[in-house]
Amino acid sequence: MRRVTKLAAAAGLALVATAAEAEPVDTAVAESMVAMARHFGPGEVSAALRFLNDAPDALSAATMGQVLVLRGQFDYAAVFYTLAASNDDPVSLNNLAALLALLADAEPETWPDTFLETAQVLAETAVADEPGIAEFHNTLGSIARLRDDHPTARDAHSRAIEINPREVLFHANLARDLAAMGDHAGAGSALEAAHRIAPADPAVRFLRADLPDLPVYAAAVRNDCDVNFRCDEICPKSIIGGLLNVQCEMENMSARVACDEGRPFARSYDCNEDFPEYGILIPGLNSGFTAFGPGFKVHVLFNGDGQIDFRWEINTDFGPYGMLGAHIGSDGHYPRDGTVVLDNFRAGLDFEIMNGSNKELDPLDDLDIPFARILQREGEGVSEMPVTDFDRAVITF
Repeated sequence: MRRVTKLAAAAGLALVATAAEAEPVDTAVAESMVAMARHFGPGEVSAALRFLNDAPDALSAATMGQVLVLRGQFDYAAVFYTLAASNDDPVSLNNLAALLALLADAEPETWPDTFLETAQVLAETAVADEPGIAEFHNTLGSIARLRDDHPTARDAHSRAIEINPREVLFHANLARDLAAMGDHAGAGSALEAAHRIAPADPAVRFLRADLPDLPVYAAAVRNDCDVNFRCDEICPKSIIGGLLNVQCEMENMSARVACDEGRPFARSYDCNEDFPEYGILIPGLNSGFTAFGPGFKVHVLFNGDGQIDFRWEINTDFGPYGMLGAHIGSDGHYPRDGTVVLDNFRAGLDFEIMNGSNKELDPLDDLDIPFARILQREGEGVSEMPVTDFDRAVITF
């Protein structure tokens, strides 16, 4: 098993292998830490270590790295992933490899010339440790492409596709590899495969702008930019609906221009009116009406696509002088198939203070969700994902 030890030296902090003959990955991790110490100064790297030593056990180096990646601070994230990678964690090795490669590609004058080589060693180790993870192969392939090693990049991206053939990014990366090797027909086929999965994906759009003349792909998407939101059909027939129709047409034109330029673009437009937060719907001005009476209110909207949306609420007063009250309601949808769907259920208590104003006490507003909790849906319910799973997020490009 690989082992590394943290040493604080007068010149800064570095990770060095304790074995007599260090493995390449140990040297790669050590070189990364030395580079980080030189870039930020040894004091900042030492501060990162002290922070982790004082932090709760659940807050690991990988967790901090992921948070910093989400904030776009790749250089600081690389510091924490370097610390995480010293523990033989394949995900951290892969993520550190991806970050070093992205930093070296974006700012080659700032980082050591050996950064891409170091990144490739880390990526190769992650692949060797966990050969069944497609993202690891993709990271290795993208680093190899940055080093102009296109055959290695092609093989790695092809392996990623074998493991997960539904990921658009892998097909787009393979297309770049093949185009760089002069195989334009193969590149076109790879990009066509990506286009079939998700034609509006940014990976497809950016590559289409970079490689506009791929013959097979050009034939596959010749009519792809004929974007049509069908504004006249989906926008309701009312004064506000007419304004929404104008906005819809403008967005439609913007989408066509973005498509022609190879940029990501919208495929649809929501032209439905919103329910009023206060007041009522006025026929003609709005595409619906409001019905109300003692203790109830119903808003009804007729959408351009034929669906009917409604929002209902029932309320009642009780207690001395009607100072206490309760309300319940939901939204509903009646599509063309005739199946009524209810959602956005809500309920709460009202307390009359004075002068007709009230303080609404909605129990749903008092839910306290800790920062580190991540929720995932399973079937019809919601379950908690352990916070440690946040550490397992894989970075690839």
